[in-house]
Amino acid sequence: MYADYQRTLEDFLDRYDAKTSLQKKGIIGELLTHILVRYYLSDLEPASILFNKEERSMRKGFDLIFLGTEYATVWYSEVKSGQPPATITPSSKSLSLLNTARADLTERFTNASNSAWFSAIIDSNLTVSDNVRPMLQQLLEADAPARRLGDFSAAAILVSVVYASPADEIDYEVLSSYFATAYDDEHFSDLIVVSIQKETMRRVVEFLRSET
Repeated sequence: MYADYQRTLEDFLDRYDAKTSLQKKGIIGELLTHILVRYYLSDLEPASILFNKEERSMRKGFDLIFLGTEYATVWYSEVKSGQPPATITPSSKSLSLLNTARADLTERFTNASNSAWFSAIIDSNLTVSDNVRPMLQQLLEADAPARRLGDFSAAAILVSVVYASPADEIDYEVLSSYFATAYDDEHFSDLIVVSIQKETMRRVVEFLRSET
């Protein structure tokens, strides 16, 4: 089998090493999100890819897409990653990243362009099983601006990935308060808020290299 664990890691690191520092933060953030959502939210099935297959560049459109296996709902995810300066707490940085993710996802939901949905439909050919693919593609097509009728809202996953010392952890109460506010956003039919804190992205990359 070509896409085994070893070759996938080697290909991932080859692409990762060619990116800028800012792009690397985002790549690791999306990778962590992909892994943790699969682990903690077992009713969500990944339906998107990390890199473009041909260009070896970061994919365009939605950061990550998941399919709700129980209710056949598409969950659109936006992931923002960053490292706070010494004057800003991880909690404050997380809120800033979540607000940016929320604004970017809202812009895609309200934009007249179909490109993000077309990209997602193409990705589905590589990510989900043959028996699931037609249903997922129908859901994506129905959500695309060209097919919508009336106001649009969708299930969303907003993610912040903060690279900061665990000595100052992100405050759960701060996230809970943010969720309560964002949940009422008219653009979201359902909402999950995720905040990941990792001391450095270097540790993640070192672990991946140790696996090759």
